[in-house]
Amino acid sequence: MDNDILNNGIKRLRHFGIVEFKNWYFEPVLSMMDIEYLKCFDFYQINTLDISPEVIVGTGHSDYNHRTWIEMLGSLKRFLDIDLDETIYNIRHQSYKIKSVSKYGNDYFIEQANHRLCLSKFLGLDQVNVSVTEHILNEERYRICNKLKKHGFDARYLQGEDPYWDFSIGDMMLEIYGSQLTESFIDYYESLSLQPKDYRKYRRSNNLPTNPYQKHKIISARDFENVRMQLLAFKHNLPIYK
Repeated sequence: MDNDILNNGIKRLRHFGIVEFKNWYFEPVLSMMDIEYLKCFDFYQINTLDISPEVIVGTGHSDYNHRTWIEMLGSLKRFLDIDLDETIYNIRHQSYKIKSVSKYGNDYFIEQANHRLCLSKFLGLDQVNVSVTEHILNEERYRICNKLKKHGFDARYLQGEDPYWDFSIGDMMLEIYGSQLTESFIDYYESLSLQPKDYRKYRRSNNLPTNPYQKHKIISARDFENVRMQLLAFKHNLPIYK
């Protein structure tokens, strides 16, 4: 915690006549990257709404991420020259100065107007009028992401004309196209068991049939067999993966 910025935040609280500290003042200002399943959310819609500042948990501005809220208050620029009454009016209502947030589940993150929306929390305003970009959880993608994570795969979901899941297994990169195929891949992986012939094959070569950082595109269930040995080695923690 930066003591100078903290002290500056305390001075600004006194400027507002606030003398009682609240626990959330010392909670971290979250980043959207802190959302565990960020890749599982889809853009839904944009609305102009009245929201409570209490539901704002973070910001997209990297200068403030993982500071405490009181440190964010202490590091705001252009603070002393504000007209407080005018600022409160602009915070409460729509104005020519945009105030926007992104919503993920029940949490809101500041996109624009960090000064005004941070102040709204400390001033205890009951509601502010903002533009809300809402993202909703894609249940299918969330289910797949959970299954991949359960097996130790740190997967990314890449959207586009042909969306796919992307993750590494040792030195091998996998791209699996389509959600249904990805679920079939997980079932295939869960059913794998190391047979004596597989272990003999591995021991003879002491290497797996892949080049370092080779990328495999999985576009049908037939492709699963092409990476069977790599999957077995990863699943059973054979020495090459230690």
